[in-house]
Amino acid sequence: GAYDPTHNGSRDVFVTRMAADGSGIVFSTHLGGSNSEEAWGLKLAADGDILVTGYTGSANYPRTPGAYDTSHAGGGALLGSDAFVTLLSADGSSLRFSTFVGGSEDDTGVAVGFDIHGGVYVAGRTASPDFPVTAGAVDTTYGGGTPSVGDTFVVRLNRDGTQMSWGSYLGG
Repeated sequence: GAYDPTHNGSRDVFVTRMAADGSGIVFSTHLGGSNSEEAWGLKLAADGDILVTGYTGSANYPRTPGAYDTSHAGGGALLGSDAFVTLLSADGSSLRFSTFVGGSEDDTGVAVGFDIHGGVYVAGRTASPDFPVTAGAVDTTYGGGTPSVGDTFVVRLNRDGTQMSWGSYLGG
């Protein structure tokens, strides 16, 4: 009943839920496409859903219909990566939503969380001078210098992952 029981590329993300008493595995699933993925942040929602972020070099990383960004931007020479944000159902059988977040250079989601209104927050690192920041954001200017240095980003998505409420750089 896992979302994806097969290994997909050179390096997949996996999510495993253990029984509350540690006596066994409830489910274990792969998340990935034909290239490499790494998970860097994970958050358990109050309803048991599991929010995961990291980076993917796979244009065919699983996305859900209507997701905020269903196109891999390609990334830079370092990783060829976009950040991903995936909300996995509590039983591990399906994706509530899955989307890319990024610009034309390498992007990695590092931390995720929820607000009291159901919004999804993602913070990470970007080397993209064209990262999707929004008008009126705290910092709309890329200040990261070379792609190997980068800048921090923070974005807020709605709970179903179909819209980005706002996006901002944070950095000098």
